[in-house]
Amino acid sequence: MLPRAVRYSLVISFTLLLLSYCLGQTGTTMGTRRPTIADSISMTVIGGPYAQWLENGPATFSPDGSHFVVVTHHGNIARNTNLYDLLLFDSSAVFTSPRAEKLVSMETSSNDAAIWSVQWAGNDQIIFLGERSGQKMQVYSFHLRTRHLVQLSRHPTNVFAFDVAEDTKTLVYLGYARNTDVFDQHAKEYGLIVSNQHPADIILQHASETDDSGVVHPFELLVKTYGHGSPRKINFDGEFPLPYDGIFLSPDRKYAVVKVAMFRDSDHVPASWKEYKDAELQVEPFVVRYDLIDLRNGAVRPLLNAPSTGLKHDIAWAANSKSVIVVGTYLPLEYQDGEELRLRSTTPMVVQVDVASGQIKKIVQGNWELVRWNENQNRLLLESGAGSSEQQSARVCFEERGNNWRQLEDVKQDSDRALEIVEEQDMNTPPSLVAVDGKSGRKNQILDLNPQFKQLKFAKVEEITWKTSDGHSATGGLYLPPDLKVGKRYPLVIQTHGWNRHLFWIDGASNAGYAAQALAARDIIVAQVENAKYADPTSGLGTTEEGPRQARVYEGLIDYLDKRGLVDRARVGVHAWSRTGRPIRTLLAFSKYPIAAAVLADSLDGGYMQYLSWLTFSIDAAGFYEKINGGLPFGKGIDAWLKNSPSFNLANVRTPVRILSFRKLSLLNDWEWYAGLLRLGKPVELIAFADAKHDPVKPSERMTVQDGDVDWFCFWLKNEEDPAPNKLQQFARWKKLRDKQKRQGGSGNEKTPT
Repeated sequence: MLPRAVRYSLVISFTLLLLSYCLGQTGTTMGTRRPTIADSISMTVIGGPYAQWLENGPATFSPDGSHFVVVTHHGNIARNTNLYDLLLFDSSAVFTSPRAEKLVSMETSSNDAAIWSVQWAGNDQIIFLGERSGQKMQVYSFHLRTRHLVQLSRHPTNVFAFDVAEDTKTLVYLGYARNTDVFDQHAKEYGLIVSNQHPADIILQHASETDDSGVVHPFELLVKTYGHGSPRKINFDGEFPLPYDGIFLSPDRKYAVVKVAMFRDSDHVPASWKEYKDAELQVEPFVVRYDLIDLRNGAVRPLLNAPSTGLKHDIAWAANSKSVIVVGTYLPLEYQDGEELRLRSTTPMVVQVDVASGQIKKIVQGNWELVRWNENQNRLLLESGAGSSEQQSARVCFEERGNNWRQLEDVKQDSDRALEIVEEQDMNTPPSLVAVDGKSGRKNQILDLNPQFKQLKFAKVEEITWKTSDGHSATGGLYLPPDLKVGKRYPLVIQTHGWNRHLFWIDGASNAGYAAQALAARDIIVAQVENAKYADPTSGLGTTEEGPRQARVYEGLIDYLDKRGLVDRARVGVHAWSRTGRPIRTLLAFSKYPIAAAVLADSLDGGYMQYLSWLTFSIDAAGFYEKINGGLPFGKGIDAWLKNSPSFNLANVRTPVRILSFRKLSLLNDWEWYAGLLRLGKPVELIAFADAKHDPVKPSERMTVQDGDVDWFCFWLKNEEDPAPNKLQQFARWKKLRDKQKRQGGSGNEKTPT
C-alpha cells in the first residue's frame, strides 16, 4: 500500500484535476492574465463599427429561413487592419450541430467596414457592401450555389448604402460625389467669395470624401438598371441623404425611400416643425425626414412632411408596393388642433403611408424599432426598450386585416420564423451568438466569439446609483480591479457618454480613448457614467445649465465612492468624448473638486472658436453655442460668456490635459483650449490625427488613443511608467509637463500622487 502522504497527494491532485475539468466544461474558468488594449482591439465583435446602433439583430435570414448569415470583425494590430468575415449557418442544425461556414473574408486598412449592410436576393444570393484593402467600398454579390463573388457597382468613390431588386437587375446606391473643389479656377486667380462655407472646407480647399471636414459630404444617389446604360443620378435640392441609414427599394422597383437631413435654418424645413416638443429636435443642428423617390422620373418628395427620430432605419414595404410602413417618425401638424395636435407634437409613431395618396394610418405610438415585417401574413413585430439601461426590451406584434391594424395578444403568433439569433451578453459576460427557439424558449450557443477570453482575468463590473452634488439620482457602471483589496483606496477614472448594464463593454461607451478593463487591470477603478437624457427636465441640455448639471453628476460620484472607502479623491481622472466635452470642461474650469488628470477626445467645448467656425455655415448650429453660453458673445452678451464658458476660464484649470483631435475639423475646434493652456504655461498635450473617425477604428489609432490614455492616467494618478522602449519619448514628454505643473505652483490634486 502507498504511504498515507502519497495517497493524500494523489487524491488532492485528482480532485484538482477533476475540478479544473468541470470548470472548463461549464465555461466558468477565470484566467490569470489581466486584459490589455491589445485584447480589446483583437476582440471579435458582430457587425461593423456602428452595428450596435444601426443593425436590427446579428443575423440576416434567407427569405425561406433555411440559412442565415452573420458578419464578424476583429482588429489585427501587426497589420494595422480590420478583418471581416461573412459566416453562413444552416438553420436546421443550430440546436444539434451548429457550424459557421466562412463565405467571404475582406480586410481593410481604412476607417470603414470591409463587409456591411448584408441582404439576400432570393435564397441563393447574398448582397453586401464590401471593401478590399486599398480599394473603394462597392456592392458585391455572393452566389451560394457557385460560391462565386461578383462586384455589382463600380462607383469612383465609396458606396455607403444600397438596395437591390430580387433579380439584381435594378440597383439603387448612395456614394460620395467626387471631391468638390472650393476654389475653382476663377477663385484661384481672383479670390473666393466666402458665404456659407465651413472654414475647414476652405482650408482644405475641397469638401473631401475622407471625412476631413467632418461637416456635410456631397453624396449622390444613383440608379443602375442592367442592360440600360450608365447609372442615372437622382438630384436632391437642399438636402443630403444619410449614408448609414439605408435605401429601401419597393418590390416593383418603381420607388425608393431614403432618409435625408436638412439644417434647421434651411428653407426646406417648414416653420411648423418648430412646434415639435422633442428636445433633441430643438438642440441638434439638423433634422431628418424620409423622402420618396420615383425611380421612373427621378422626382423626389417627402414621404411624410414631418421629422424622423433617432438613428434606426426602420422602413418596410408592402408586397404590392402601394404602401410603406415607417417606424420612428412624427406626424404632420398641419390642420390639427387640440389633443391630436399635442399628441403629434410630442409622440413618435409607427404608421402606414399610402404612396399614391399620402394617406397616413396609425399603427401604434411610442419609440419602437422594427424587428421583422412578415409581408406574407401582414404582421409587424416591433421592439421597445432595446439598449436601455433601465429595462429589458419588450415586443409587440401587429397584424393588418382589411383596412385595420390590430395588436396580437401573443407575440408568438408571429410564427413565420420560430428561430431567432441573438447576442447573449451582460456587463460581466462577453457576447456569444445564441440560437433561440421562439416557441419553446430552448437556447443553444452557436458561436463563442472570443474563446481566448477564458484566459483573461476581467474586472468585476457592478451597476451603481448615487446622488449628484445637487441631489438628483444618477446611474453608471463600476469596474473594480480583479484583486480588489478591502480598505485600500484606489485611483478613479470617470468615463462619460453612457452606460448599459445589458452589454459587455470592454472599453466603455466607445473606442475614443476609453479603456475600462485595461485601466482596472492596472488597479484603477473606472466609473462609466450615464449621460443626462434629452427627456429629463433636470438635465439642462441646450441651456447654460447643461455643463454645470452634468458636472454635478461627476462630483456626486466622487463623494459616493469616497464614502464607500473605494477611491482616493486626490487621484481622480476624467475622460470626455463628443458631447460630454462641455460638462468635463466645466468640471475642470469651475469645480472645486480636484481632478488630477483629464483626457478630451474629439469633444465639444461650446467655446468661442467652435462658435465662430460654425457661424457662417449654419446659424442654428451656432445658435446652440449661444444658448449654452447665455447669448451672443458680443456687446453686453460677452459678460454671460465670461461667466459660463469654460474656454474663457482657462486660468482656473490646474489639471494636466491630453487633447485628442480625430479630424481636421476637430483640430480647429480643439485649438482654443490647446493654445490657451499652452500660453498660460499649463500642462497640455495635443495629438492630432489626419482622418480618424469620431470613434476610431484603425488598430494603430486605437493603440495611440486607448493605450496612451492608460499610460496617461497611470502616470498622473499612480506615478507609474511603462518601461517599453517605444514609450520612452512619451514619458520624457510628460515629465516635462509635470515640471511645468510644479512651476505653476500646484496641481489638479490636493497632494502629489505617490
